[in-house]
Amino acid sequence: MKTRLAVTTVLLGALVFAGVFDPRAAAAQQVEATRPFSHLVADWNRVFKRAERRLRSGALAPQIVREERRLLAEVAEAARAAKARAVAERAKVGGLLEALGPPPKDDAPPEAKEVREKRRLYGEDIAFYRNRVQQAELARARAGQLETALATAAARKFVDRLFESTVNPFALGTIVAALDDGRRMAGRVLAAPGAWWRALPPAHRGVGGFARIVFVLGIAMALGWALRRFLLHRFGRDPAATSPAYAQRLICAIAEGVGRGIVPALLFVGVLGWALGEGSRGGGLFGEIVIGLCFGAILFVMAAALSRAVLSPDMPAWQFRPIDPDRAVRINRRIALLAAIAGFDLFARTLFDDLVPGSAFRTLYGVAFNTAEAVLLIMLARRAYWDAEPDAPAGGGTEAFAARGGRLGAGLRALVLVIAAASIVAAWSGYTTLGNYLNRNILASVVAAVLLILVRGLLREMVGRATRSPFLRERLAVSHASRSTFKFWLRVVLDALFLLVGVVLIAPLWGVPHEELWRWTGIILTGFTVGGVTISLTEIGLGVLVFLALLALTRMLQRTLAERVLPQTHLEPGIRHSLAAGFGYVGIVIAAVVGITVLGVDLSNLAIIAGALSVGIGFGLQNIVNNFVSGLILLIERPIKVGDWVEVGGNVGIVKRISVRSTEIETFQRAAVIVPNAEFLSASVTNWTHKDRSGRIEILIGVAYGTDTGLVRDTLLGLAAAHEEVLVTPGPIVLFNDFGASSLDFELRCYTANVMRRRAIASELRYVIEAAFRAAGIEIPFPQRVVHMAKPD
Repeated sequence: MKTRLAVTTVLLGALVFAGVFDPRAAAAQQVEATRPFSHLVADWNRVFKRAERRLRSGALAPQIVREERRLLAEVAEAARAAKARAVAERAKVGGLLEALGPPPKDDAPPEAKEVREKRRLYGEDIAFYRNRVQQAELARARAGQLETALATAAARKFVDRLFESTVNPFALGTIVAALDDGRRMAGRVLAAPGAWWRALPPAHRGVGGFARIVFVLGIAMALGWALRRFLLHRFGRDPAATSPAYAQRLICAIAEGVGRGIVPALLFVGVLGWALGEGSRGGGLFGEIVIGLCFGAILFVMAAALSRAVLSPDMPAWQFRPIDPDRAVRINRRIALLAAIAGFDLFARTLFDDLVPGSAFRTLYGVAFNTAEAVLLIMLARRAYWDAEPDAPAGGGTEAFAARGGRLGAGLRALVLVIAAASIVAAWSGYTTLGNYLNRNILASVVAAVLLILVRGLLREMVGRATRSPFLRERLAVSHASRSTFKFWLRVVLDALFLLVGVVLIAPLWGVPHEELWRWTGIILTGFTVGGVTISLTEIGLGVLVFLALLALTRMLQRTLAERVLPQTHLEPGIRHSLAAGFGYVGIVIAAVVGITVLGVDLSNLAIIAGALSVGIGFGLQNIVNNFVSGLILLIERPIKVGDWVEVGGNVGIVKRISVRSTEIETFQRAAVIVPNAEFLSASVTNWTHKDRSGRIEILIGVAYGTDTGLVRDTLLGLAAAHEEVLVTPGPIVLFNDFGASSLDFELRCYTANVMRRRAIASELRYVIEAAFRAAGIEIPFPQRVVHMAKPD
């Protein structure tokens, strides 16, 4: 009992840590399940009425919409749980009602009063729970409709705000008002340091106050320099490397970028810590100036350093894609300029809350910065910048970088060009909000996409290394073709996951709520219904993983059985192969059944479908079924075995593998011939090694007329008996076959214990026969012809 309690505690702790089991949520569901159903319905209706009031009033601020949608989602989940409980209770009562059997017919004797009363009560209970199911379904439908209405209204309000037209940015009045506003804000910014200094207490104006600042900055600089030295020494690039792996390039690029930007970044972090710290007296406008400058400077420093590290113009061997060093330098300069503009924009917008600029200044400011950033994005999206060198070697993971000049890279560049150009047009047309929205989001989306592409390349290389591992090649004996197929599909799955992650990361930047994304992601992963069929990607993925895991376990056990267990039994190689193959087929069937069961597919339904389609399948797949059954017969009856020397259908070779559909024969020319199993049962097959490996060798030879035939016979018998691979019993014999046209024809017949050496032994005997006949003066004639020429007239 204590052991069971301990195991349960450990499992619950692991689930809580993983986030799968939330004890507070479980307790809340337990409390909800014990509440009266009428109270739950009343709570749901209050949520519905509140959401309807929000919709009618138009008070749809983003935080209000998120809160209302959260409450509606909770109602939908509670209604789903209530429906599940009602369905379960109705099923229990239905089972009890079925146990009573059907009611008696009119002409039958009446049933007992107790049974009749039970039947009535059970019927009322079923109607009661049916009513609960209907109310829960109605609540779910109403929650879904209100949630959709809120999302639609919020999206409409968001679009209306984006397309609000501001003042004309090129009107003279707008320019004059913006300049006046700019002078006013510049004066406040310039006066802020003096105001801050005058507001400082006298104790903070002395040397001690500045000493504290210098001390903090010195510590930050020392830490930054030590971290820089460590990163560059431990993870820096090796100039001698000619083809580093993708993972090594990525790690070194991060180390180089962080290491070279860490010193100035930590300097600004120190200033930021001083500005935000208690007692720093860095509040007010001056504090906002310091904070904005620090954040903008950190953005510029880190972006410029990481950009140079990724492009690597000084070490082309470490680039993620081969780019000319001069072009890499130009790209890095434009990225650094873009980072500087973005950093200054961050600094300026930090001060807007305190400076309160007017609409004219905001409009001109948005036009100027949108245009500058969009122009740089358009320049960076040019195809000429990113085309790889024609003679640059591929590999090392560089193919993982997305913009490789193909359709995907061209599509991404075209999208960036269109959106950047649209932001310029929107800003110049007076739609400053729309221009800011497009420009800010395309810049953030490009950064997020580049980071995802870099991580994707790392995982693709890891997949490639895993498929080349000795575990798959040797332990599981997975062929090169199978490993290539597995690598392809695994990379496809990874690309799909990265696409999903990219949507989840980038879509909120464009105004799509996280709640909507998670809701659709949950629907896709947990299941959606199409035509009465529920499709769950989670269950599909789990079923595929279970099938692959069991298949890998089967292959590993099959290899262990074939290499370690069966050789100890001293069985024939053919029997060992049949046992190992049978074990593999059984494992595949078990893996398929378990995988289908995990998918949630009812095998009885498959049996019904298979029965309905059996006739069509029988006609359409009769050839495959014939070969399958023939393969089973070959494995059981064993007329041929692995290692046999066979002749079938004009093909001669050694049996290498017998599968359920075909048999692989390796010819003496090292060619693999795949023969359908049915051919071994329907055609004549010559198996030289079926019973044993002994076989007869025949050598035909002719000698000239007038030769001593006894000498020929004795010479041939002596040479055959002298060969070490010729059997004594049965012994060799010499036959005088015929009187040929040009020779006396003899045949030497002898036997060997290894018929696989039949041709080699025959060749060796011919060598010694020719030498012995030449030494004994026995002539081997060539064909002679007498030609009579007609005399001319």
